[in-house]
Amino acid sequence: MSQAALAYRSFHASTASAGQLVVMLYDGAVRFLEEAARAYRSGDPQAGGRSVARAEQVLLELMGSLDLRYDVARSLLTLYRFMFERLADARRRHDPAELERVRAWLVELRDAWQEAERQLRAGGKVS
Repeated sequence: MSQAALAYRSFHASTASAGQLVVMLYDGAVRFLEEAARAYRSGDPQAGGRSVARAEQVLLELMGSLDLRYDVARSLLTLYRFMFERLADARRRHDPAELERVRAWLVELRDAWQEAERQLRAGGKVS
């Protein structure tokens, strides 16, 4: 990645709201899982494993950011743990189909966060 792209990402992350940062984390995990699935399909388990490990790191970051005083956070923690286990299994078996299932769940969560963030920026209530 070019220095300009790295500088842009750094600036964008430093000026983003908490909701935007969560969306960025989901985007990263989705991208890593897409990379991993491509690598497994092309017969490169090492590259696939590295990309799955990066997606697992994102899930760990998401888990660590939860405020467990709230029911929704405890529910998300359970979901993130389940996805983490699925990723570990997919990495052991080099299974792009399982990666796609987890990716689809992450996309749904990302879309929900993105919509909530959009509503907050528009001054509306999050429904």
